[in-house]
Amino acid sequence: AVARDASVRTAPVDLDALAAEVVAARTASLDPVPTVRVAAPHEVLADRAQLRQVLDNLVGNALKYVEAGRLPVVEITSVAEPGWVILRVDDAGIGIPAGQEAAIFEEFYRAPDHVRRFPGTGLGLAICRRIVQRHGGRISAVTALTASRRTPFGGGTPEAATNNVHTVSYTHLTLPTNRE
Repeated sequence: AVARDASVRTAPVDLDALAAEVVAARTASLDPVPTVRVAAPHEVLADRAQLRQVLDNLVGNALKYVEAGRLPVVEITSVAEPGWVILRVDDAGIGIPAGQEAAIFEEFYRAPDHVRRFPGTGLGLAICRRIVQRHGGRISAVTALTASRRTPFGGGTPEAATNNVHTVSYTHLTLPTNRE
């Protein structure tokens, strides 16, 4: 079944455990292994299989959309707010072209610059949006340039010292902690 047809069977989902599972599966065959940090100690009420599909797509994109020769750096975090958990997948990849942050969630949309450089169908983020909406949540993406002598996630590197402008992208996923 596709996301629009699948029923949503919610149960408590531990985001740390789910993120660790997705990261392990996504990085098991990569050499060198990218830097992926997980600090998502919250629980949401969700369909675990569907949420895993969303997280797998977001982590996969964070690992894929990097400049050639660069090792991906990804951070998965969560923050609790009353009734909601905000899950973020941050990366220091190529970013999303300005003005296209909403369009990337449309079916078959691919940023024109990315079409030539990276394989894909333009369906992954549209499916993510559909799944998140069916859970009563929201999903969005942001790209920003940050000037720093440190990487976007707090670690200093020789590369960061010589190239102090970083693209930081994150996907912001808001999910309910309970259904009323």
